[in-house]
Amino acid sequence: HRDLHSFPTRRSSDLNQADQIAAATGGVVLNAGNGDVAQAILNGIQAIKSTVTPTVTSCDAPLSVTNAPGSVTVDSGDTATFTETVSVAAGTAPGDYHCTVDYLVDGMSQGNVETTTVHVRAFAVNDVTVTEGTGGPPTPATFTVSLLGGPSATPVTVHYATADGTATAPADYAATSGDLTFPPGTTSEPVTVPVVPDSVDEPNETFTLNLSAPSAGVFIADDQG
Repeated sequence: HRDLHSFPTRRSSDLNQADQIAAATGGVVLNAGNGDVAQAILNGIQAIKSTVTPTVTSCDAPLSVTNAPGSVTVDSGDTATFTETVSVAAGTAPGDYHCTVDYLVDGMSQGNVETTTVHVRAFAVNDVTVTEGTGGPPTPATFTVSLLGGPSATPVTVHYATADGTATAPADYAATSGDLTFPPGTTSEPVTVPVVPDSVDEPNETFTLNLSAPSAGVFIADDQG
């Protein structure tokens, strides 16, 4: 014998009503018996759009920061990409400066906060006075080249070279030049120039030690000793 089973069916009026509701609300009519429901939910999540807007929440005075574009609207799960530019005002004193940007999502902070630290470093050389002497070995004139603003995390270099003034090389001093390297953690390095003794009394004379060609990202605050 056969077992007879009955299954409920939707009347055409039910279908028309569902279609009308879907049309009025912008939705769709789905068959629960296949994967349409799950796929529709996934599609709906992906279709949700969010606008990400970079907002500067704090910035030290010498710095300015911009993001391009000013905001980006993306689908849920996608990445919003910006080009950030941080500028340092001319003449900024050596030191560390900070800017903080909060990438707001639909106007709300979601913890997407970026802090940028800019290290401003500068080389400087001091002035030195020595007594020439009237005999014996050369007298050292030792200059100190300083890295202002604190040590660098990576090695930095600067070129140095002597130049004649009223004192001339090699009669009065030994011409000296080279590249000075500051290892990480170092803020000063010496440069020694031999001064030649003279048995004849002379007026005070001068020569200079000049700095040039600093590493990228480091400027020169005082280029002559």
